[in-house]
Amino acid sequence: MNDPRDIAELLEAGLVRHRAGDLDGARAAYGAALETDPDNPQAHRLMGVALGQGGHIEEAEQHLRRAVEAAPEEATGWDNLGLVLRNLGRADEAAEAFERALRLNPRLVSAQFNLGQLHQMRGEAGKAADCYRAALETAPDFAPAHGALGTALIALEEAKEARRHLERAIALAPEDPLARYNIGVLEAAQGDREAA
Repeated sequence: MNDPRDIAELLEAGLVRHRAGDLDGARAAYGAALETDPDNPQAHRLMGVALGQGGHIEEAEQHLRRAVEAAPEEATGWDNLGLVLRNLGRADEAAEAFERALRLNPRLVSAQFNLGQLHQMRGEAGKAADCYRAALETAPDFAPAHGALGTALIALEEAKEARRHLERAIALAPEDPLARYNIGVLEAAQGDREAA
């Protein structure tokens, strides 16, 4: 029988390497955990995330599918699978995965945000804004959601609220240039309307 402490140590070693940006080292540790327990859902999920971050998207999908098959009640696995499916250009499947994650955990900020990004990519600014607002209800200082909501609100021509969220994104993450860029887009759009 596999000792769960050994697997936990391997996963922890992988997480330490992963957080340090050592994707090869992380994958090696997750792989060792999978050699010890080939059906471990956490090891498959973490391996899938590391593979996806390293650009190995198809292989990442395989591991994430194994993770959600083994632990279908784990919302994070569905969220991670949704990201990979979105990156593979399979938007409908990605939306289903994000929605499943949110049915399991309605307060999972990453799934709220990721589903919002998917809606925004599809040109569904209203649905995207709803997702970003839900993320901000759970995590009011999540700068990317403020910035993304500001962008969605620009598309919805809600300039005042867009500016408020973009300014909040800048205050929370002053090193991120995207919100500043989007304020420029907003100002340009307002100038065009004033000139018309």
